[in-house]
Amino acid sequence: KIEHNSVHADGSRNSDADGGGIHLYASSAEMSNTLIIRNAGRGGALYLQNASANFNHCTITTNGDGIVADGGSGAFTNSIMWDPVITGWFTFQYTAVGEPWSGTGVINIDPLFQNPDDDDYRLAAGSPCIDSGTTSDSLNDIENETRPIDIPGIGRDGTGDEFDMGAYEKTTEVNATWTPTQTPTLTPTRTPTITPTFTPTPNFQTYFVDGGVSQSGDGLEWGSAFKSIGEALIESVSGDQIWVKEGVYREGITLRDGVDLYGGFVGSELKGEVPERNWERHKTILTADHLDLHKRPNLVAGAADCTFDGFILDKGRNGLTCINGNMRIVDCLVRECWGHGLEFSKSQVFLKGVKFYQNRYWYGFPYPAKLYRTYYANGGAVYGTEESELYAVDCIFRGNSSWAFGFYFFVNDEMVGRGGAIMLEEDSDL
Repeated sequence: KIEHNSVHADGSRNSDADGGGIHLYASSAEMSNTLIIRNAGRGGALYLQNASANFNHCTITTNGDGIVADGGSGAFTNSIMWDPVITGWFTFQYTAVGEPWSGTGVINIDPLFQNPDDDDYRLAAGSPCIDSGTTSDSLNDIENETRPIDIPGIGRDGTGDEFDMGAYEKTTEVNATWTPTQTPTLTPTRTPTITPTFTPTPNFQTYFVDGGVSQSGDGLEWGSAFKSIGEALIESVSGDQIWVKEGVYREGITLRDGVDLYGGFVGSELKGEVPERNWERHKTILTADHLDLHKRPNLVAGAADCTFDGFILDKGRNGLTCINGNMRIVDCLVRECWGHGLEFSKSQVFLKGVKFYQNRYWYGFPYPAKLYRTYYANGGAVYGTEESELYAVDCIFRGNSSWAFGFYFFVNDEMVGRGGAIMLEEDSDL
């Protein structure tokens, strides 16, 4: 499932022989609140190869050869498909289509985007797509605006199902002036007592890691922190947490079932609930940059029922690998890995706010001289196989490269063949 994402190129077009924006192979997908623009190839926006997909509240335009179903099928509801070439088996309901396709609620007139020359595909005033959709369970648009919003005098009024077509819900601008009639006086009647509601679970432990200490302690406080993440993982059991201070850690780690790992700490936070951190400012980096390419390990091996939150994975073989597990990966950056950014098999993986930048996958020995010019194999950013499930929210895939086939979702990703960013195969679901 893909929600609240955009698939587009930065300054040029994503390009692929089949499916410059998305290529789905022998799999199924659900997509909502998604913008797909400026992609090229056969099926520039979408290529379904023996696959099926449902699209709700999507905006797809300026995508070369448009959409292709090759042994597959797609269903669109509450969407905008403007100026595409449509080949194969597709159905449309309450959708603006740039070709004269039929279906309940289908319209064949210009959706009137706000400023498409500047990639602003919100609906302009007077758009025929306003209040012209049908009832939907998607109650927030791509920008998290609440829907439906009824625009008086347009489409249906006062019915409660005034959903707009496309990824963006048209909002109204209200200019109101409020003048208070009196100045209220607040008199406290008692002194409140504040009691902390968080009680740490008995027998569960939080371990601390600080790569800057001269030697490891017992890991129970910042002042006696472990020097390496691996030491904390050895001591931890299911239910424990590990907090890692900002810094560079040159190690590969294997997560443990039920143990949550958090990065982005400054090293002064008090034990208790996991606090808000600025992980992009206080960088906690796992890297193998000190090793030759062919000697670099996978940086993180996943586990079951665990969270990995607030880390930067840099220059490993695979960034993350998860086999027979289920992981939550939150607020991370995976960059410049020469294997997959994320590889998983027989697993469930949830991604939120994760960025995959410049991950290159090719088959065989990685020659340094060809690091940015030779790409071969499967899914540069994400590769999932064998009945796996991937759920991605608010993620970015940029500059990832590969050569193979499967399901792909990418932003400005280069490739020779198929599947620059994501590849799913063997009954895997997105």
